[in-house]
Amino acid sequence: MKGFILELILFFSLSVLQLHALLTINSVQSASLSSLYAYNYDEIILVGGRTYTFTAYGLSGFDTMLYVGGPNGYWETNDNWGGSTDPYSSQMTRTVSSGTYGIYVQSYGGSGTYNLYVTDVSPCSSSCSSNVFDCF
Repeated sequence: MKGFILELILFFSLSVLQLHALLTINSVQSASLSSLYAYNYDEIILVGGRTYTFTAYGLSGFDTMLYVGGPNGYWETNDNWGGSTDPYSSQMTRTVSSGTYGIYVQSYGGSGTYNLYVTDVSPCSSSCSSNVFDCF
């Protein structure tokens, strides 16, 4: 695993980063990748102490891999989050520190379209009313 993380860091540090999109929380970003192992790089600014779910959902049988990197320089990856029930989605949920996060979505197995979501799943504080929209 340690070797894989080092290879991942080397790969992304040597790649020319071209920002695909600056994401917003609780919205969807639809995009396409044109070839095997192609990727898009997006960024999002997150609030520390909150919990977010990162999801790359492959459409029409398109397989995705998800990489999320935080302001501390540490990267995590996920592939086939749903296992046999949803082999085309990649997902992770993390409580984060404040800062800008990089998100790579990579194709695995060809070209296709995906939806990328970053969802705030933090529980409402006691100051929130029963209206869920008061929490955002």
